[in-house]
Amino acid sequence: MWTNSSEQNQTMSKRKVSFLLFVALACSPAAAFWGGSKDEEPESTYNTQKEPDVPVEYGVDVSFPIQHNPVSTNYPWLSHNADTFDGEIPEEYEDMVIQQLGDRQEFYNEYIGGCLKKYGKKGSRCTQSEDDRVEMSLRQPQSMQVRYNRPCSAC
Repeated sequence: MWTNSSEQNQTMSKRKVSFLLFVALACSPAAAFWGGSKDEEPESTYNTQKEPDVPVEYGVDVSFPIQHNPVSTNYPWLSHNADTFDGEIPEEYEDMVIQQLGDRQEFYNEYIGGCLKKYGKKGSRCTQSEDDRVEMSLRQPQSMQVRYNRPCSAC
C-alpha cells in the first residue's frame, strides 16, 4: 500500500513524540521511585521471613497513598492485631488495613522529599498534585459509567 508524504510525516512525528515521552518518563523523579540499581539489595524494615511463594495480600493505602494520605501504619505486631487481643481497637486504627510491607510512609516521605528538593520554590506543586491525585482516585470510580454488557460502538 502506498502512502503519501504527509502520512509518512505524521507517522514519523508520532514515533518521535512517543520516543520523547519515553525518555521524559524514564528521566523523571518517578523513574527513581520505580527504578534502582540491580546490584542493591532492598532495605527491609519488616521481618520478611516467610515462605517465598506465598503472596502477601493487602488493600489500598498500604504500598502507596491511593485513597488516603498517609499510608497505613497498622502493623501486624501491634497488640490489637494479635489473635489473643480481647479489647477495643484504638480509634486511629479502626477500618485501617494491616500494613504488611513495613514502613511505607517513610518511603513515601522520601519520594515526596525528592520531588520537593528537585523543584525547590515550585516544590509545593509536588504536594498539591499528590493531594489532587488522591482526591481524584476517590472521585473517579463513581463518575465513570461503564457498561460491560453492551458492545463497543466505537470498536
